[in-house]
Amino acid sequence: MVYMATVGFVYAGEHIIAEIRERFLAVILRQIIAFFDELGAGDINTRITADTNLVQEGISEKVRLTLTAIATFVAAFVIGFVGYWKLTLILCSTVVAIVVTLGFVGTFVAKLSKKYLGHFAKGRTITEEVISSIRNAAAFNSQEKLARRYERVAQRLTFQMAVS
Repeated sequence: MVYMATVGFVYAGEHIIAEIRERFLAVILRQIIAFFDELGAGDINTRITADTNLVQEGISEKVRLTLTAIATFVAAFVIGFVGYWKLTLILCSTVVAIVVTLGFVGTFVAKLSKKYLGHFAKGRTITEEVISSIRNAAAFNSQEKLARRYERVAQRLTFQMAVS
């Protein structure tokens, strides 16, 4: 049963993500030229890859795990109420504390993930710009300057991840 659920959610996730990627690319290709002036070379590629991978992970794994956890939770409470209803009522108070805590943590993680993806896109943009124009970087002897620029972005990302 678990195998069937896993295969079903992974299959659905793959098809949904393929559709999202196609539509995202179609929307990007319809943008005016000024839109691309604000973006680096790696921003679009990073957004397509990273964002859709997060959605795919959510569909393929997280939904299945959430449904399994909810079913287990409900079954445990039914068994608890049938066996020891007084103890189960006492334990219900911890459920409220857990839900509130998870709400705060979820909000914090969502904000941190958004910052992480922004820094990741900047770092990837720098990398793709350098790789795509490696001849120019070598001709102007700017490898060290570009490496320091990438290092600054990477350090900011590392610091923010360490703080959290």
